[in-house]
Amino acid sequence: MGRFRNWKSWVLVGAGVLVLAQFIRPTLDNPSLEAEPKWDSPRTRELAQRACFDCHSNQTRYPWYAQLEPARWLLWDHIHEARRHLDFSDPDSDLDVNDLVDAIRSGDMPLWSYRLLHPAARLTASEKDSLIVGLLRTFENDSDSGLDSAVDMPSDTSDSGKVAIPIEDRD
Repeated sequence: MGRFRNWKSWVLVGAGVLVLAQFIRPTLDNPSLEAEPKWDSPRTRELAQRACFDCHSNQTRYPWYAQLEPARWLLWDHIHEARRHLDFSDPDSDLDVNDLVDAIRSGDMPLWSYRLLHPAARLTASEKDSLIVGLLRTFENDSDSGLDSAVDMPSDTSDSGKVAIPIEDRD
């Protein structure tokens, strides 16, 4: 009987912590969108929006479970960390094209946990190839170089592979 009572106490304490956590909430923000990349095509933007924008832009669509703790904290932390690495809405964001292509090719991006809850982000092999070619065209400003075979093409932007994100102003 003592063990059952101890177990019930832990469940009650855990439930109490979850209830109290609902009152300590980070702000889920979407800073204003003033610029975005000059996409090589609408298709590239559409694929990037499906697979990348929720974490890597200021156009995040927060799901219903973002209103519940601790999911809210996890999403807040994940999105802020993702934007720190790459933010399609920030013209000053450094982009390593090689890293981006490698992450898409290897299946590291989008994250499996995101794909699990967002079926539209599950890109087919053909869509991944299209996204990679489109991103290379967009961020390397090299649309006349016959990038149809760019899936295997190394980046020649610089020693680090980092390029400035070309942007267009949003009015």
